[in-house]
Amino acid sequence: MYTDSIRRVASTRLPTRWGVFNALAFERELSNGSGRLETALAIMLGDPASHELTRGAPLLRIHAQCLTGEMFRSLRCDCGDQLDMAMREIAHEARGLVIYEHQEGRGIGLIAKLQA
Repeated sequence: MYTDSIRRVASTRLPTRWGVFNALAFERELSNGSGRLETALAIMLGDPASHELTRGAPLLRIHAQCLTGEMFRSLRCDCGDQLDMAMREIAHEARGLVIYEHQEGRGIGLIAKLQA
């Protein structure tokens, strides 16, 4: 359960090998009284709403955090390659965004993922 309030808590320029993106961090509190937060990052290039009628919808990748695939380049996972491809294609189109969810292993967590 979540509360209805999503807050933008940070905004910065993010220089990458594909170009300079804008990074926007968001959080919301779980409504179960635990005080825990759910966080997500939107990594955006250009204005996704611009030229919508002439260029179609912007590219979008929703990506779950993957330490083993993105940082350590585990051969059991292609998450790092998928994220690289998405960032490269967004840079090629000069607009789009990646929603980067802070939920390792699609929500099971790093330890459970390693045990699996």
